[in-house]
Amino acid sequence: MSLIKNYSNFDIFFTDSVFNDPAGHYLKIAEEILKNNIKIRWTAFFRPQGMNFSDLILLKRSGLYSIEIGTDAACDKTLMGLNKKFYFSDVINFNELCVKAGIPSANFVMFGGPNETEDTLKEGLKNIESLKKCVVFAFSGIRIFPGTELHHIAISEGIIKKETSLIKPVYYFSKEIEPNIMNELIKKSFQNDKTRIFPPSEGTIRMKALNLFGYKGTLWDKLISANIIRKDRKTKR
Repeated sequence: MSLIKNYSNFDIFFTDSVFNDPAGHYLKIAEEILKNNIKIRWTAFFRPQGMNFSDLILLKRSGLYSIEIGTDAACDKTLMGLNKKFYFSDVINFNELCVKAGIPSANFVMFGGPNETEDTLKEGLKNIESLKKCVVFAFSGIRIFPGTELHHIAISEGIIKKETSLIKPVYYFSKEIEPNIMNELIKKSFQNDKTRIFPPSEGTIRMKALNLFGYKGTLWDKLISANIIRKDRKTKR
């Protein structure tokens, strides 16, 4: 309540790594917001699994205006390589629920992780085409953090040594695909769609442009509505 009292025109981002916990505590947060008649706009990072349409409507009523999704990989084989414990079909289903609920969503996808090959890349890019009315941010390589499963994989594959310092960013790239080839294929796949962003610097440019027009908040959600208008104009021609 102090935020509402002391500030105006702000959005809240719940910074838990994954907001929709399996136990469902996140739904209780939404219920308390509604119970106390707290008028806010908020967003968070979600796992694309374990939710239904009524859950999304409850969150929307409490002020949820956009969703950022930890998709992380674009096909089942690379999702398995990251031990995500969900399938790309879950991502598609979650995307459809968001569209049905009228909540803009953005998927964050990392290419070049464990199990990535040129075949999985092509499969992943094709899978991404099935995600409608959403934004996709793509990243090349995955940063290695100490003590993580990816850290152990990188050591076992000889990508880094056990004593390698990770204070400065070090990235994992699958040995089964050449990074420059991978990057060019992603660029080619994304080049005609304003809601598909790669490299990340391209997203920064677009967000700064929206800032100049006075937009605030997540900003990427504006790309969805702009893309829909653009496609409608093309259809009418």
